[in-house]
Amino acid sequence: MKLSKTVIFLVGLFLVVAVLWWVQRPSEAPLPLQEIVKKEKTRPVDTKKAAPLKEQEPSLQEKSLAIAREEMVDIVFYGKVVDENENAVAGAEIKFAVHDLSKSARTEYQTVSDANGLFSLTGIQGRWMGINLSKDGYYTPVKENRSYEYYNRFAKIAEPDLDNPVVFHLRKKGDAEAMIHLEKQVPIQLNTPVTVDLKIGKIGSADGQLQVTLLENQGKLKQWSMVLTMNQGGIIPAMEEFPTIAPEDGYSSAVTLDIDSQLPPSWIGVYKGGRFYVRLQEGYGLIEVKMVPGGEYFRLTTYFNPSGSSNLAYDPVKQIKPERIAAVGLERAIEEVRQRRPKTPEEEAEEIRRWEGKPMDNAPE
Repeated sequence: MKLSKTVIFLVGLFLVVAVLWWVQRPSEAPLPLQEIVKKEKTRPVDTKKAAPLKEQEPSLQEKSLAIAREEMVDIVFYGKVVDENENAVAGAEIKFAVHDLSKSARTEYQTVSDANGLFSLTGIQGRWMGINLSKDGYYTPVKENRSYEYYNRFAKIAEPDLDNPVVFHLRKKGDAEAMIHLEKQVPIQLNTPVTVDLKIGKIGSADGQLQVTLLENQGKLKQWSMVLTMNQGGIIPAMEEFPTIAPEDGYSSAVTLDIDSQLPPSWIGVYKGGRFYVRLQEGYGLIEVKMVPGGEYFRLTTYFNPSGSSNLAYDPVKQIKPERIAAVGLERAIEEVRQRRPKTPEEEAEEIRRWEGKPMDNAPE
């Protein structure tokens, strides 16, 4: 019992001494705020434990531009222009459209063929290139306007060859004759024939040689058909790309068109119809009938050579206007056209300036 009291006494004495020491110990002054911040700033960083910064992901635009830069390669092209008889065509105008990194993503270049029909394009970069050719007095077939790939993972790349240039064909136009030309937008209804006088270009004429009858016109149901009937002469499809000479035979009195009828090679878009040679007692002609199934009118284009010739090469300078025929008669209108000469470049420039309302270069101030 005496031992327990002694232990309790010693423990209590120890606790009292410990409390007195804690209370009377010297206190450390708190650090100023500036010192705390300074210590935080100068605290060493363990580089072994520090996480690296995440690399910023490129934007979609930056990715697209990087890909486009990779696809820009040197473009080298050698070509030659010839006519339908393989003769070199000098002075043909060649226009290039190159897909590149310009703001519009396309840059155009232009050159002309030399005395041997040769031309080239070098010293530029791009991905692909389109080429268009033209020359006054020549037709350009649709297939001669081409495009070439220079960077494509899945297609054959154009390979230039100076000794074996790419050949382009133009077709020389024949000598044009005086022609009656008509372009009209003609209203039409089901089973209501519309007549056209091809000699004077009059719609609804009782003496019209051509009669157009609409049989079906349900565009959404793809049900459309039309009959072209020649009250005089005959009609035959003209499927050539450049129908400039009418055939002498093979004509019939009528043709029927429907939604699946074959179209001329150069036609594009939603139009149905066709292009046809026509033969009258007075001569030959060419007509085009175009209609959008479900519409209320068709587009009619006609050319008629009143001289009796099968030559249908057309030149706007030699156009016989229907209103002139009505004023002076057909023979006089034809003679006026034959005496007409093409305008000089100076006359054409003057006409353009007058049309634009601008003064002549040498006009007095």
